[in-house]
Amino acid sequence: MADMENRTDEFAMAIAVMRIIRDMQEECADLDQLRDRITETVDLTDDDWEPSDSIPTQPKWHQILRNINSNRFHVGNFIYEGYLEHLDGGGYCITEKGEQFLRRLRL
Repeated sequence: MADMENRTDEFAMAIAVMRIIRDMQEECADLDQLRDRITETVDLTDDDWEPSDSIPTQPKWHQILRNINSNRFHVGNFIYEGYLEHLDGGGYCITEKGEQFLRRLRL
């Protein structure tokens, strides 16, 4: 958890994305596959389920999932750091560096 609104942060969401892809025994997962599995991996808060400011028909956690790509030019972002790659059409691929990162975290 991160901010004052008690929402899941991008770091936790990116870790969940990598774990989901690894557990699927795939290299990549599209956004639909990830959205279907996030609730099994992340203990989403009530604030995460509030309507998104940008797309009110979706919960805020959907935006956090998309922010992994939106923030790709920022130090610390999992795409910037080379742990994930953006999948054309929406979604993510885990890299070897990402696999090593999960192993170091023992996840």
